[in-house]
Amino acid sequence: EEKTFKWSSAEDYDVATPYTKIFALAGIADLKMPPTLQDSLVLDIAAGTGNFAMGVAELYGRGESSKIIATDVSKEMLDVVSMKVPRDLPADKQSWITSQVMDGQNLEVADN
Repeated sequence: EEKTFKWSSAEDYDVATPYTKIFALAGIADLKMPPTLQDSLVLDIAAGTGNFAMGVAELYGRGESSKIIATDVSKEMLDVVSMKVPRDLPADKQSWITSQVMDGQNLEVADN
C-alpha cells in the first residue's frame, strides 16, 4: 500500500524528506566551524525537525557552556526536535539543545 504524506505533518516530514539530514551534514562541513563549540551559541533558523541542529551536535560535541537553539514557525516541527535530543545527557546538559517558536524574519534573540 502506498503511503500518502501530508506536508503539514511534522511526523511525516523526516520520512518524506530523508535527504535533509544529508544536506544538513554537508552544509555544516562547509561552514568551517571551530573544532569545539565551547562558549558558543548556534542558532538554527527555520529548523524544521532539527536535522541541522542535531548534525551540529553530532559533529562538534557538547561544549561546556555551548547552546543550540532551533527555531521555526511550526510548533509541531519543534516538538520533533525535542524528541531528537539525546536522552542520555546528564540533567545539567538537557537544555543544551532547545527549541523556540519564532519567525526567522523577526528573531527574538539578543545580538552578539
